[in-house]
Amino acid sequence: MKTWARRRKGVMAPSFLSQKRFHMFCALSEDGFVCRFYEKADKHSMVKFLRALHKRYGKMVVFTDNASIHKARDVMTFVKKCKGDIILKYYLPYTPQLNKTENQWLNLRRYTANTLFESLDECKKFIRKGLNNGMIKIVEMSEFLT
Repeated sequence: MKTWARRRKGVMAPSFLSQKRFHMFCALSEDGFVCRFYEKADKHSMVKFLRALHKRYGKMVVFTDNASIHKARDVMTFVKKCKGDIILKYYLPYTPQLNKTENQWLNLRRYTANTLFESLDECKKFIRKGLNNGMIKIVEMSEFLT
């Protein structure tokens, strides 16, 4: 970001400094990009996310990376309880180029860049708005399958 100011005069910029954070769990489906916000990125959040997807879509195959929370015992127990309705498939380690949804994070970062949010809720609303209004380019399922 470029700006100008008189010499020896301080430049003031508003900022929102906080240790608070949120995590997004997202999935690409035939009807778009599905996102949920969680306070932590852990096995409990992963189970909640899979439960929400299962409720919405029923039987499904979920492709994911090899993050430890995706393979946690609680996650595997939940998948087994679904009796074949959820199948987890893992990308090969260190192959982000196979996961076309990785581009989605770049699009999201571009959309939120240089934007000051006064709260986490405001940031979440901004992201939801961008996803719902098509302001954030969403990877198409056809791009994922090629």
